[in-house]
Amino acid sequence: MTITPKQFNQLATKENLKKLEEKLKDGLASKYDLKELEEKLKDGLASKYDLKELEEKLKDGLASKKDMNKVLNSVDGLAKRFDVIETEFKADKLAHDRIQKQIDNLELKTSP
Repeated sequence: MTITPKQFNQLATKENLKKLEEKLKDGLASKYDLKELEEKLKDGLASKYDLKELEEKLKDGLASKKDMNKVLNSVDGLAKRFDVIETEFKADKLAHDRIQKQIDNLELKTSP
């Protein structure tokens, strides 16, 4: 098989291959670099076991929906009682004001 002069000029020399190898080495990671990266990632990532353990801890610390409903019902009951007491207080205040006004009127009539 014969090659043309144009094809011959396109062939790479040893020097061209060395330059290409150097460029590639600069951009690629070595086995050592990859091992180092792997160690860094292992330190920063959680395993499935770690995540399961964390999930269990969170479940233990959180209240269930049933517990939350009990608390909300209790708070609603307290709010209702407070509203009733507040209404009764206002009614008592009006009654006391009315009685005080009657007393003041009687004092004016009986005063010399």
